[in-house]
Amino acid sequence: MMDKPNQAILWQKDHLLEMAEKGQDMNNPEKGIALTFLAHTDNASVNLVELKKGIAPHAHTEHYEVIVVMEGRGEAVVDGKIKHFVSGDVFSV
Repeated sequence: MMDKPNQAILWQKDHLLEMAEKGQDMNNPEKGIALTFLAHTDNASVNLVELKKGIAPHAHTEHYEVIVVMEGRGEAVVDGKIKHFVSGDVFSV
């Protein structure tokens, strides 16, 4: 039996890293997400991510992600708990 593809994958890791190194922004209108690369080194990346439709559940297994909510509100499941956030909130996953 074949595994279903992970619907949360918007871009493959290697492609993201290649685009970050080039400083080329990414956009996926179908999923409602735009990614602007602000800085990238071997140890860290800083990106502006604009979500229009939300994002499917996913996990970060190779890195941490720090989220600063610039405007709007939403919710995320972090460590199995629903977290509500609003403009100005900061959290990590």
